[in-house]
Amino acid sequence: MTTITISDGEDISAAINTATAGDTIILEDGAYSAFTVSKSIIVQAENPGGATITGPGVNQGSAVRIESGVNNVTIDGLDIDAAANDLAGLYIVGNSTGIQVQNSDIDGGSTGHALSSGGGLTDSTFDNNTFSSTATSALVYVNGEVSNPGTVSAA
Repeated sequence: MTTITISDGEDISAAINTATAGDTIILEDGAYSAFTVSKSIIVQAENPGGATITGPGVNQGSAVRIESGVNNVTIDGLDIDAAANDLAGLYIVGNSTGIQVQNSDIDGGSTGHALSSGGGLTDSTFDNNTFSSTATSALVYVNGEVSNPGTVSAA
C-alpha cells in the first residue's frame, strides 16, 4: 500500500487514478476541487478540517462522490462543502459496503443534502462528523431514510 500526498490546489482525481486499492491519499491543508472515488482507497486530511473540498455547483453535483459498487472507502478529516445547485456535499451513489466517514464536516449548502445515498449502502460507519445545510431538503438521506433539515453532530 502506498501513501500519496497532495498539496493545496493539486488535482485529487489524478492521484485517485494512479492509486491502487488500499492506498492512502493525504491532503495537505488547502482548497481542492470536487472529486470522485472509484476504487477502495483512503482519502485523509493531513490535519483534520484543514483540507476543504468544494462542489462544482451543478445539478446532481457533489463535492465528494463515491461511485456505485465501490467498497471499503474511508474519508477522514475533510471539510466537504456543496456549492449552490449541488445535490449533496457527499454523495454515495449506492450499492456500496464498508464506507467509513469520520472526523469530517459535511455541508449541503443552500440547495442540497449534506449526505445522500442512492440506496444499498451496507456495513458502513459515520463517526465524529458534523452534518449541516441551510436547504429545506433532508439533511441526511441514506437508503430511503431521511433526517430533518438543519445541523446534526454525530460522535
